[in-house]
Amino acid sequence: MDDTSSTPIAASANIRYMMAFTYLILSVIGIIPNIILAITLYKLGSMPKQNVFVLLAKQILISDFCQLSSQLFVAFPLALYGRNIYEGSAAIWIYNVVNFLDTVGYNGVLDFTFIMAMNRVTVFLLPKVHQAFFGGRAAMWTVVFVWSFLFMQIIVANVMRCHKQFTYEEFYFYFQCANRDALHAAIITFFLVLQTASFSLLPMIGTGNERFYSSLAQNVISILNNSANPYVYFFFNTQIREGMLSLLRCKSIPTARNLLATAMLKMTTAYIANVTVTSRILAPQIL
Repeated sequence: MDDTSSTPIAASANIRYMMAFTYLILSVIGIIPNIILAITLYKLGSMPKQNVFVLLAKQILISDFCQLSSQLFVAFPLALYGRNIYEGSAAIWIYNVVNFLDTVGYNGVLDFTFIMAMNRVTVFLLPKVHQAFFGGRAAMWTVVFVWSFLFMQIIVANVMRCHKQFTYEEFYFYFQCANRDALHAAIITFFLVLQTASFSLLPMIGTGNERFYSSLAQNVISILNNSANPYVYFFFNTQIREGMLSLLRCKSIPTARNLLATAMLKMTTAYIANVTVTSRILAPQIL
């Protein structure tokens, strides 16, 4: 009986090159606007009335960089060469560290995106809740709690000997767990289980080349997700948009304090002009 139909087809060189350079090009396209956003936020400095928003945006930015770095330093070279180029060399630490950062980035994007949404909703609907989590120093403590929760997830996974890996044969990230006991599986946190399921089960659809396109789609969606925030901030935040445009035009980025001073100067100038015009109109009548 012939069972070749159930044997997965190995990826051809063309498939590997397509995967590798798609990951590379999209990652570079995603990293550039994130770098521009990072420089803009740094140059803008303190932003009155938007400090919490900027604080959370920075956490998401860090998470995006973590995930995009995994595409550049792991997914691209392993897909290109069809082997783990770090294995057996002194550079194996790069592979392990970048895979760790990918896990940090994945959980960070999920957690802080939820916190960002919570911040936007509670400011209008639940002001007391908003004040408790985001008022004054509470915002910083909320960020500290989220990072602590995030690293607790990863530590629990590592204690259970579950480590992030990238398969250069199927082109996706997954968790390799040495112990698969039901008890251990139950302890693994929800987000790690979700990622493992999405990156392990979906690429198993079929045994032909279609499974590679499934892996490609997953990584492309992940890259686009990590690249979207700079564009969202550009279109929906006037101050960030002005800062990014100034940076692209090689002009000095106006800080929040400078913008406030400029606005006050314009208001003062308009007021003086209005008073001058009024006095000129009334002067003949007084005489």
